Amino acid sequence: MLTPLTSVIGMASVLKEENYGPITEKQKKYLEIINESSRYLRSLVEEIVALTKLHESGQNLEPTPVDVKNICQQIVRDLEAETIYRQIEVILLAGYSNQVSVFDQAVLEQTLYN
Repeated sequence: MLTPLTSVIGMASVLKEENYGPITEKQKKYLEIINESSRYLRSLVEEIVALTKLHESGQNLEPTPVDVKNICQQIVRDLEAETIYRQIEVILLAGYSNQVSVFDQAVLEQTLYN
């Protein structure tokens, strides 16, 4: 499923490296946009595939008490490198509550990551 997208990423990278001759600054800019957009699209496809696998696995949901605020804080920490790379800021507004809710933790975490 990702092979065509991987090809686009690879070809854009090769062109940007000027292996087949010089390119203009404007072309380099467009190739960078193609590369970044393709990588973002690939990450979205990978997330959809992960959610589909989770859904198709037929696993039974296991609702347990989970600290949603703690999970959200961990996800924000895990995504820190990506947010720096994309130059975006993620702010978690979780309040002061330490409330525990009942969810299937694996499904909740996968959903929040996506």
